[in-house]
Amino acid sequence: MRGQDRQAILGEYKKGLRMRAFLLMTALATSLCAQAPAPEAQASTDLTIQTKMVSGKHEIPVCASLPLKGEVSIMGNALFDGMSLFFNKIKKEKNDLPFTYALTTLDDEAEITKTRKNIKKLQSSSPLFLSLAGTDIVAGILKYVTRNQICALFPIDGATKHRTSETQNMLFFRASYEHEIDALINYSINELDKKKIAIFYEGSEWGEDALASFKRVLKKYKLTSVAEASYPQHTLNVTKAADTIAAKAPQAIICIAHARPAYNFIRQIINKGMYQTAILGLSQMFYVQKPIKNSRGIHIITSSVVPDPTKSTLKIAQEYRADMKKYFPNKTLSPFSFEGYINAALLVEATKLIQSPFTAEKIIQTLQGLKDINFKGLELSFDPATRTLSRGVWINAGNDTEWIKAKNKAAVIKEEPVVEHQEGVAA
Repeated sequence: MRGQDRQAILGEYKKGLRMRAFLLMTALATSLCAQAPAPEAQASTDLTIQTKMVSGKHEIPVCASLPLKGEVSIMGNALFDGMSLFFNKIKKEKNDLPFTYALTTLDDEAEITKTRKNIKKLQSSSPLFLSLAGTDIVAGILKYVTRNQICALFPIDGATKHRTSETQNMLFFRASYEHEIDALINYSINELDKKKIAIFYEGSEWGEDALASFKRVLKKYKLTSVAEASYPQHTLNVTKAADTIAAKAPQAIICIAHARPAYNFIRQIINKGMYQTAILGLSQMFYVQKPIKNSRGIHIITSSVVPDPTKSTLKIAQEYRADMKKYFPNKTLSPFSFEGYINAALLVEATKLIQSPFTAEKIIQTLQGLKDINFKGLELSFDPATRTLSRGVWINAGNDTEWIKAKNKAAVIKEEPVVEHQEGVAA
């Protein structure tokens, strides 16, 4: 074999070795990539709401996770009724709106784990969540808000710590617990002449936040707490708390509790002979008023973040009653269905002021722009420090008279109908 031929054969052999080495390395790299875990997907920051055209209108999806079963289901179902009422009304009645709303609701039984699962399931259809219910629930979903994954409008929560500039994708309609507690303490002092005040509260994020507010409000009135006692969350174990408070013989007790534990506590207090002690509670106590009055003849005083749903002369209340009679004639009027109705009405009014494409950011910006607005009798003004539209609190004395509007650290005044200057939010 000649030298040139030998060199050619050797060159081809080396080329083949290089090719086999390349193919082997490629196969190895492909195998390793297949076995390696995929990088975690980044959270979407797109809060655009995907709509579809239905009967010539944009159908805007909105989500809700509510306690439809369990301990606080009476509140959750009332909120659902109020929101459904308003959204169904704008679908059925003739109007010039270029959009409608489609509400999808899942039950969370007031459990954080179930709420998070609901949010993950629902956010694929819409980033817009309405009326999330409860301080503990809001605390459990804050990460979705701060990561710009969802927009939480008008939560049923009054915790001070959730009303900060960090929660730009969350905005409240209702007044804070501190405003409600201030109104109740003011009523106890100025209307009932009872200054020895104790607090009974749930051992939870909700109860602890309310306890801190209670102490701040008392300090403002230059008073101190007579007694403080809690009960474990999700239980009816109130005996120890009742004994602790009864031992101090307060003139008034502020109750931060849900209906069933509150009912048991009040029964025990009455059985201890504390008939002259005033019982005052947040809006959640509304459902205890009638049973206690009927069984024991005791008038419980509650606060409310909405006007009297049965007697208020404000236009929003008149419309609520008319719509309930027309569409839900077998449903009971309540402050929580009224609050759900108001929440839906405010969302629709804000949407009127924006153009397609509809985004959660546009809705938030519109609501943040509301200053000194009269919305069908409700006085609204966005407060950037607390991210709240309303500071209104009403006192329900439990005696079948119209609820009275409270002024914190001032006199309690009778609600007067507000003169309408212009329809809608854009007044």
